[in-house]
This record gives sequence, structure tokens and C-alpha cells, in this order.
Amino acid sequence: MRSVLLTALFCLSACLFFQCSKENKGNVSAAPLTARPQHNTSNYGLYKGVFTGSTGIIVISLRNENDNVFATARIDGALYHFTAVGILELNKPTSLLFRNSNSSFNFMVYGDGSTPTISGLTIEAHPGASIILFKERSDALVRCYEGTFTGSQQGTWNLIVRKHELTGLVKTAGTTTIANGIVKADQTITGGLNNGATFEGKFVKNDVAGTWQNSTGDLTESGVWTGIRTY
Repeated sequence: MRSVLLTALFCLSACLFFQCSKENKGNVSAAPLTARPQHNTSNYGLYKGVFTGSTGIIVISLRNENDNVFATARIDGALYHFTAVGILELNKPTSLLFRNSNSSFNFMVYGDGSTPTISGLTIEAHPGASIILFKERSDALVRCYEGTFTGSQQGTWNLIVRKHELTGLVKTAGTTTIANGIVKADQTITGGLNNGATFEGKFVKNDVAGTWQNSTGDLTESGVWTGIRTY
């Protein structure tokens, strides 16, 4: 049994990058953390995601480099550094508790790195928060976008992308909905939300924008959404 803790070196590395990306949204060419090819099909490696309940991004590293295990989130410009407690073994289903003084969450993933999930999420001053994640591979960078949507409704529209896969969280009036879509070769997007809404859009460099629509009976709602890459 091993208890794994956030180390000062990798905490500093994540801190410096998150601070840089906060001050220079859209300039994301120098991420210090790179997924290792030996971890592509294991539970070890990097996991990146987006946050709603305000807005933010998160990175989780399970021994991606050396023996370090950590989680760092940036939420509304504030940095949260988490230590991890639990058993971490290569190619084994994993369940870890990440915590700091006033916030915590449970992280679970299968032994092959599939289906990373967050549960029991409690972030101080951010009730009703949600996180969604992708595992990054050495041949498949995970890109994180933070944005908003307007129109018949308005709120937060945050996405993560890995090659042709797209997922995200859309939040309005206290309700969070999962978005799923496909990124085509020309960087156009089509997708839907689990409340029945549909959306389309396109990536242009570090920006993304599009339209959304939701029809229920005689009521049709629509609008636009935009985002910028922040990790």
C-alpha cells in the first residue's frame, strides 16, 4: 500500500504553467507536462479536464513523470493544489482521494486508463461544481477550452478535445448538461447535449465558436457559443 502525495517540484511546475495560461489565454504552446508513451494504455499518465461551477481547468498526473502524483486546478483564476491518498498500482483499477484543506474529490479510472471519472466533488465557494476529463496520450493531446453561450439562455460552455473526440460541460441556471461531439478533419464540430439540444461550430487556431439550438414541442431556443483554449 502506498500513499501518494503531491511533490513540491511538480506543484511548482503546474503552478507556473497555470499562472502563465491565466495571464495569456490563447497562448498555450509551452505546456510543461507531456504524456509519456509508456503510459498510453495504462492507468498511469496525464488526465486533463474542465470545470463548471464558475469556470476552470484541471490536470491530474498519476506517475506520469517519476513517482509523482498530483492534481492542480485553476478555478476563476485561483489555484488549487491537491494531495492524493490511496493505492496506485500499474494497470490496476484505481480509486484515489484528492484533497486540500477545504476541497476534495474522488478520482477513479480503469487499469487501461479508460473512463476517468470524478465523484464526491467539493470545492470551497463553488457549490454544484462538476468536472469532466480525458486521458491524454503521447499521440493524442487533450485541449481544454473555456467559454460561454448566449441567446435564449446563457451560461458556461467548457469543452475538452482529443483528436476527433469532444466532450464538455454546459451550465445554466444551476443545471449542468454534458456535451458530446465529433471534430472533423476540417476542424468543424457537430454534437449534442444530453438535454436534447444540438450544436455546431469550428476551431480556428486557439478559438472556437458556433451555434446551438434546442426544440421542445412548439418552443425553439437558440443562440451562439464561443470559447478559447486555456490549456
